[in-house]
Amino acid sequence: EDIIFAEWGPQVFPGAQWADLTTKEKAIVLREALIPKSLTIHPHCGYMRCWDLIVCVASLFTGLVTPFEVVFVGTPRAWNLLFGVNRVIDFIFVKDMVLQFFLKVQVSSNRFGKMLLKTPRAIRMHFLRTWFIVDFVSVLPFDMVLMLYQSSNSFGGVKMFRCLRLFRLIKLARLLRTSRILRR
Repeated sequence: EDIIFAEWGPQVFPGAQWADLTTKEKAIVLREALIPKSLTIHPHCGYMRCWDLIVCVASLFTGLVTPFEVVFVGTPRAWNLLFGVNRVIDFIFVKDMVLQFFLKVQVSSNRFGKMLLKTPRAIRMHFLRTWFIVDFVSVLPFDMVLMLYQSSNSFGGVKMFRCLRLFRLIKLARLLRTSRILRR
């Protein structure tokens, strides 16, 4: 966004014009004008590059381990190594979902070509309309539900138990995030 000095001078120093300000006062006006008005993250910044690498590793882990868990590992048990690693992976994906509400997004428009959504409202609405459902469903704690079911046995029936184990495969929807990262 452009900084219009004629507007910012009087905002910081009421009654003063840009031309009338001293160098020190102009520096104060520039600092004030450069403070972001909302928290957004550029998709190509260093932090996001590191974060994308972490999410890709977590996606790879999910893609390799989840089918193995569903087929060969029975019900999850609290406080074993795999359970702990899965909770860390869950945390990574929940954090990634929250970050998507603040991440500037490049969109295509027939009228303007490619453009970067910068306003928080536009970013949030775009995420809610596109990837939110996939992200939300993929972070639901089906492992925890399965563990509670095993300990309480309140639902009754082996079929319900098998269905709950299959729901763990929904975690594979996390792999779709990798396509979103590769597109950036």
